[in-house]
Amino acid sequence: MSKPVKEFHQYLAGASNSHVSHEEYLKAPAVAFLKYTVEAKSSIDLCTRYFPKKQDGDYSKDSFDSLQHLITASLPTIMGHFETYQRYLFAGIFDLSVLLNDFDTTKFFKAVSDKTNIEMDWVRLSAHRGIGASAPASASNQRGESPCRGLT
Repeated sequence: MSKPVKEFHQYLAGASNSHVSHEEYLKAPAVAFLKYTVEAKSSIDLCTRYFPKKQDGDYSKDSFDSLQHLITASLPTIMGHFETYQRYLFAGIFDLSVLLNDFDTTKFFKAVSDKTNIEMDWVRLSAHRGIGASAPASASNQRGESPCRGLT
C-alpha cells in the first residue's frame, strides 16, 4: 500500500520565531547577522544529530547527500545576510554621522567615489541624514508618522 499523496500546501512549513527581520538589522546589524548565522549552524547541527546513520556510525548515502544540499544551500543565504548586514551598518553609520561635529560630507564622498564605481547623487543622499531612518524609535515613528514624510 502506497503512502497517500499530499497536496503541495501540506509540505509548506509555518512561520517560525527564528526569522531575522529587517527591524533587527536596523537596531543592531552585527547582532542580527550573528543571530542568523548561529541559527543556520544550529539547524545543520540538528540535522546531523537526527539524520539516519549506518551501523558503523557513518551517515547513510541519502543522509550524507541531504546534509551536503543543506550546507551548500546555506552558503549563499549567509552571504546574502552578510550583504544585508553591510548595507544596514553603512546606512546606520551614515545616518548618525549628522551627530559628528567634524564630519565633512565632501571629503567622505570623495573618498567613497575614489574607491568605488558607485554613481549617485551624494548631496541628495546626505540631505536625508538624521531623519531617523536608522533609528526605528525616532520621535516621528513614536507618533506613528513616516520618517520620510515630506521628502517625496
